[in-house]
Amino acid sequence: MGATTSLTAAVVFLTIYGLGWGCFDCNNMPILSQITRPELRATGYGFMNLISISLGGVADYGFGVLRKNGIGTSVIFAGFAAAVVVAIVCMLLIKPRNTDNPFQCSCPNQNDSTALSPLRTHHSMLMVL
Repeated sequence: MGATTSLTAAVVFLTIYGLGWGCFDCNNMPILSQITRPELRATGYGFMNLISISLGGVADYGFGVLRKNGIGTSVIFAGFAAAVVVAIVCMLLIKPRNTDNPFQCSCPNQNDSTALSPLRTHHSMLMVL
């Protein structure tokens, strides 16, 4: 695990990984849309990207530290795979608020013309922080 001497195997499995990552990435916004109010979706997507790139950087640093301490790549990749399984379980536990229409606004004032006003949106974003 984590190493191969076959270029063909590496290309095949990297292609599978790339397709899987594409399927994951194209579902981020629809999932976020199911669990957040419309005025907070862009902020939520920004936070998701911030966390993603930050954890990617920490993982790279951790990988280097583990390699310097003599831990093999197979063990490191197995640890990262376990972290991915935990992340998948967490994603599967997310439930939408409105199962009839997941893209319907779940705001208390969804028919209010001021519901998406800049002041209200700014105030709502501050409440999240």
